[in-house]
Amino acid sequence: MKKLLTIIAATISLSAFAATECDGIYYEIDANEAYVVGGKEKYSGEVIIPATITIDGNKYPVKGIDQGAFKDCADLVMVHLPSCITMIKDDFDECTSLRYIICDAAKPPFATGFSDCSAALYVPKSSYGRYKSSPQWRCFTETYSKEDMPTEIDGVYYQIETAAGKGNKYASVTYVSEKKKKLSIPQKVKIDGKAYVVKSIGGDALERYNGTEITIPKTVSHIDEMAFIGCCQNLKTIKVEEGNTKYASDNGSLYDRHKTVLLTVPQGKEGTFSTPSTVTSIEDRAFEGCSKLTVISFSAKVEEINDVFTGCTSLTAIKVDPENTEYDADENGILYNKDRTELIRVPQTKAGEFTIPKYVSTIGYCAFEDCKKITKINIPKSVTDIDKWAFKSCTGLNAIELPSSVKEIGDEILGDCTGLKYIRCRAVKPPILDADLTYNLDIPLYVPKMSLKKYKEGEFWMNFRNIRPSKELPKE
Repeated sequence: MKKLLTIIAATISLSAFAATECDGIYYEIDANEAYVVGGKEKYSGEVIIPATITIDGNKYPVKGIDQGAFKDCADLVMVHLPSCITMIKDDFDECTSLRYIICDAAKPPFATGFSDCSAALYVPKSSYGRYKSSPQWRCFTETYSKEDMPTEIDGVYYQIETAAGKGNKYASVTYVSEKKKKLSIPQKVKIDGKAYVVKSIGGDALERYNGTEITIPKTVSHIDEMAFIGCCQNLKTIKVEEGNTKYASDNGSLYDRHKTVLLTVPQGKEGTFSTPSTVTSIEDRAFEGCSKLTVISFSAKVEEINDVFTGCTSLTAIKVDPENTEYDADENGILYNKDRTELIRVPQTKAGEFTIPKYVSTIGYCAFEDCKKITKINIPKSVTDIDKWAFKSCTGLNAIELPSSVKEIGDEILGDCTGLKYIRCRAVKPPILDADLTYNLDIPLYVPKMSLKKYKEGEFWMNFRNIRPSKELPKE
């Protein structure tokens, strides 16, 4: 199999015993041995540490990585360690993009500990068992033989996979490191002289891609649901080649083959987005991170809208075709079910005081999530149920009052409401709680005086450390 990287001995004239740059890596010499240290700039991308360096004609083996060498290297993707390395004092703290660690050492180097073991670790095949049993290295749950290391071609990493049941091998895109404005994934790639069809795009494969356009070949039959999540902020267009039997594209967005399911809208899309008339379902998180969209309009056939609006921080209105039988939107751009008994979503740009209409009986899942500019929410007595995370991250709220009509409340409805000063619940009988109302249980909770004991003994309500009778409620 073609090797991903070749370790190259570096030769340069350096001043011994001082941190000196060599081919982008900084070293210090101690007892005739070289150690990697931090440099003037943070390490990024792919760092290949050579087995030896030459200083003033003297060759030194690279034996270790000093403490803090890679600290806060947020753009570091891969580190290749030479076979002679014996000591790693650095824990790779805050190396949030680190995907691969390749270690050529037959004996696992001594390590003081790793802050995060989520990177894939590739080691010599004969030493696999040693690494898996090593106290310092066994935290890596994804440990593989070096022979299985993904192959890099033109900035794209490919893993050779075996099709279930058939034994046929194909290529899967595992990571994209290039930063070109346009990325066109090929139908086939050649690895070690053999051609493989590209059939899959893995989860987080595009997490560092900064381009504006991606073309998916007709050969791809699987795209992980996390492939586009949390990445690609500049991406405006996703194209699918004609002839693909699993996926299609329309107006730069990704759909299933028949365009009945909207899978992903690029995060760089701006302005108004309207779903095609063929769409019946919106995939969870389809609009996640679309911070430049201002209006989202759903067509008549849409039957299912779940958690799709996270990160749509510029959204001013949601619209629904009047012919839709499942959903409706009012003149303020608020999304409801068809009979408007459930409030489903409030756009994140809404500000000031918000009054929920009296025909609403249920406040839906994440209905007000990230509505940071709303300072007050008036909940009518028609409301009986509040779903989990309903007011999550409404940081502008300083107080909230739950009416006596509320019977059931979901998980953490006030999670991350950091501006909250107090909560009032008017219900004489404590509503059913699925979990705590909020992360901060020191917030004063005001309840009817006659029900004080019930709340202090009620499941989850008892976790509040400051339950008071309503008569002590501060005056506005």
